[in-house]
Amino acid sequence: MILVWFLVGVVASGVAFFLPGYGPDLWPNITWACATGAVYTLALIIYAMRPPVPIRARLIAYGAYLFTLFVVFRTWTAMYDVSHYRRHALNEIHSVICRDVSFSTVEQGLLAILDDYYRQGGRKDSTLLQIFLREYPPGATGAGLYEAMAKKFNVYPGPSATDFNTAYVASISDSEIAIVGEHSFSKGRDLTFKNYDNLTGVLQTRMTLTPKGVSLKDEN
Repeated sequence: MILVWFLVGVVASGVAFFLPGYGPDLWPNITWACATGAVYTLALIIYAMRPPVPIRARLIAYGAYLFTLFVVFRTWTAMYDVSHYRRHALNEIHSVICRDVSFSTVEQGLLAILDDYYRQGGRKDSTLLQIFLREYPPGATGAGLYEAMAKKFNVYPGPSATDFNTAYVASISDSEIAIVGEHSFSKGRDLTFKNYDNLTGVLQTRMTLTPKGVSLKDEN
């Protein structure tokens, strides 16, 4: 009979663990498994403490169960709060790093264009647009730029420069070029934000090149 109770408890907790489904946050799975384990333990105590076990022994068993449940619950809530605080802090750090990497890469490309523009001297035979199109053809609105810029400035010496970072031409004219940069899995400030390439809620910055320089705007 003990073996049956043991197997029932293991199977019930295992099934409960997978009920919430698979996701990056395992706390719902752990909660379901622990809650099932608590109910199972209570049922086991009730079964084991049934008459003719003295009422005093039953009260001691129930008291020990409630005390243990309280301690486990307090420990669980503390671990839950700490883990979510750490995850939030790591997400913030990750977002800052990804934002800086994305901006730094695109900024190098735009500053190189600005440098070529002013190297012409006073005549300015080529506009910013013409220099941009020579460096990054075709340069149409919506065209991807990050891979070309990353390879040109050796940002990622590894095999893939565009696993997570992307940059698109948002708008373009003779005197202004706007580039939108994204990171495909780094969450932005607004999780409902509609990104340029139809993603939702990920980091997005807008970098604008004019004859005065490069400006940065955090869009999400």
